[in-house]
Amino acid sequence: MMTAKQLEKANKKKAPKTNDTSVGLMRREKELFDRQKELAKLTKEVDSEIAKVHEKILEKGWTAQDGSWVIGDDRNQ
Repeated sequence: MMTAKQLEKANKKKAPKTNDTSVGLMRREKELFDRQKELAKLTKEVDSEIAKVHEKILEKGWTAQDGSWVIGDDRNQ
């Protein structure tokens, strides 16, 4: 599995040259589908980690409010 840094580095590389034959295009398509799956997996992992971090922040008494964190729940004041 690629880390975010490795994925970024891979994306900076030029796309491999493919010929315009049907077989060449189908190979390129498969490569792109593989990269797309890897990206989806990485996105899922990051989303899961963000959820865990948010949970820990909430456990420490913080509240999400208007896109930022505030200590406690002062919306009722």
